[in-house]
Amino acid sequence: IDILYISRAMPLKITHQMLEVLNRTNLKCTMVILKQKATDPYYLEFKKKFVAPNVTIVDTHDIDDRDFKGLSHAEISEYYKRSKIYIHSCPAEGESRTIHEAFCSGCIIMSFGHMIGGGNDFHNDDNYVLYDNTNIFAKIDEALEKASKYKELHPSYKRLCETYTIPVFKQFLLDNLANVADGEWDTDKLSLKLPAHYLKAPWYNPEKMTADVLTKEQYTIFLEHCA
Repeated sequence: IDILYISRAMPLKITHQMLEVLNRTNLKCTMVILKQKATDPYYLEFKKKFVAPNVTIVDTHDIDDRDFKGLSHAEISEYYKRSKIYIHSCPAEGESRTIHEAFCSGCIIMSFGHMIGGGNDFHNDDNYVLYDNTNIFAKIDEALEKASKYKELHPSYKRLCETYTIPVFKQFLLDNLANVADGEWDTDKLSLKLPAHYLKAPWYNPEKMTADVLTKEQYTIFLEHCA
């Protein structure tokens, strides 16, 4: 896989536009569409769109309901491991589980350079390519070039990641997210404890499925909590 995209089909994730971008490349692209309401109008419109021969759609709505996303973590990890580039399209992100998972799997990350929030917190020049609406195809070429160098310079790249990137993320998990029960790590829903997805935050907004502070009401609750 040259380019991998994993997301629900949502306006915030600009899924329709990302399909149009991937259709215009000559690269092997895979879009994994995670489960949501099967009656969602944006998702239904996505299903009607033209898909070029170079793009494979993995629609988890068509898979037996054995996981809330439609695929297990082990199955999703296989997509990361077979991919050169992981592309993240969201212009606003408190944090991104998929970005974290992808760079820990060795993918080159492509993400929106002007992203609002903390989605690019673990960015460095060796494992990321930042794009905007004017240069995405040039940046795809740049990311492929970085992916080819990753293969050639694997020992030094691996050393860089181990020194600067993965330990930062792992320490973040250790310091902030992990629960220990009876001496064992409880990781069943660890991803839901990441900042934007922490469902127990008093300012969590179930309608928008985020704990990002986006409204005055959330901000007021956040300030009261801090006080």
